[in-house]
Amino acid sequence: TENVNKFCNQVSRVIGNLVLGNEEAEKALISMYTKTCQWKEIDETNDVSLRSERVIAVERLCEVTVGILNSKEAAKLKQLILDSGVVSKACSHLVSSHPPLYSATESQEWKAFLLRPSLKLMLSFMHGMARSHEASQRALAEKTLHILHRLEQVASDNSIGTLAENVVEALKENSEVAAQIENVRQETRQKKRQMAMAMRNKQLREMGMQMGKSGEVKVAHRRIANEPALEGVVDPLASCCICREPLFHGTRVAAAYAFASPLPGESRVPQLATVSQMVMVHIDCHQNAIRRSGGGRNVDEWSKASLHNAGAKCNVLTPIASGSASEADWAAAVNRSFSEASQGGGRESNAQYLAVLHLLALSLPADDLPTRNARHRVISFIMTELTVESWREQRLDVLRAALSDSATEGRDSTWESLRPVCLTWAFVDLYFNDVIPIDSDDRLEWLQTHLLDTLRKTSTFVKKFDEEVATLGSVEAFANKMDVPVDQIAPLFGPSGDADV
Repeated sequence: TENVNKFCNQVSRVIGNLVLGNEEAEKALISMYTKTCQWKEIDETNDVSLRSERVIAVERLCEVTVGILNSKEAAKLKQLILDSGVVSKACSHLVSSHPPLYSATESQEWKAFLLRPSLKLMLSFMHGMARSHEASQRALAEKTLHILHRLEQVASDNSIGTLAENVVEALKENSEVAAQIENVRQETRQKKRQMAMAMRNKQLREMGMQMGKSGEVKVAHRRIANEPALEGVVDPLASCCICREPLFHGTRVAAAYAFASPLPGESRVPQLATVSQMVMVHIDCHQNAIRRSGGGRNVDEWSKASLHNAGAKCNVLTPIASGSASEADWAAAVNRSFSEASQGGGRESNAQYLAVLHLLALSLPADDLPTRNARHRVISFIMTELTVESWREQRLDVLRAALSDSATEGRDSTWESLRPVCLTWAFVDLYFNDVIPIDSDDRLEWLQTHLLDTLRKTSTFVKKFDEEVATLGSVEAFANKMDVPVDQIAPLFGPSGDADV
């Protein structure tokens, strides 16, 4: 039987060319096509033996079709095959029986479709017909481009993807059809982007986040006034983004994903700017996830971590000084930790991140890290050494000193020039009063106890600062809003600083 099969294969490759020009032989061959290529019956036949016979017969005709050479006479033969309706039936059967195009090919529906005995046969037949025959190319393109393009992307044991790709390549011989194929591919790419965006938005909602108008990812407004607590609802600010368990229970070290970028300058102490989306994680969960992910690919730690960080870049795990972790685990976390570029992190989440950095600064050893920026030194001292009561006693003196220092630095004494100084002071003032009203000399313990409350207050704080403070346009408006006696600061502004003062 092996010799018989070899002989049949050889005959099948040449018989399509042997009948060319012989009208009776061509009619007999066409009759074989119409009689044998019954695609629906091949799929629905329950008799295994009968199905096997039909499959072998169609395979022979597919070899005949692929073996037809490119010539005028061959084009006439292919036209006769096309006119017999065999190609139209193949197209109709293919497009009427496939699963939804954009559903996962791992689904049971797709698996069953890919195992249909007629599928390989139809693709082989279409490949033979599409080669060097424009009429067949147009007929196939009319109905099957979308499913052929989808099948191109399928990886299966029976080479369906390769067979579909062969058909598409043959169709691209026709420039008009090639343009249609490119349109289908563009449509598929657009659909995949929409599906990916929908999935991303769903994942963001599950983590309590949302997409902003300009594409940035930010923490969503999750709470309303007097909202009752819902049992079983996970608070993204109090749970690990991987295991979903509480961050601050037990002795595990928690951290916030962040992106750090070096600041240019000649300071002998390296300086970094950091942004964060306030996606928080147990450090051991992060490490376990990194080890499990990758699938054997050479992907670095932070590319993998970005999947847990809502797709935003990150290169730092900033440890959260909750006080519950062991000294050794905390030291290890600190040692390993140490915008635009991060493709994520909005104003609200970065303001929340300030609380994590504040807590970290208070928990680190009291080393004197020099900085040339006097304003940075003052703010660092205020944030780490004062309570809300001591701040209120000194707030006006701090503002006057900051404005005086700016004058000695040669800065113009106009409102426009000194506005950044005033807004920096206003940020600290509002942050102390609205977000961290520390009433204990043990600032670290207070921040650890009130960390979640601090993070939740940040949303209102950012909204208030942006809408009520950052928009102030004069010294008088600033003084009125921030409850500062205008006569105490007006002399520090020049005559052009404010026309009303």
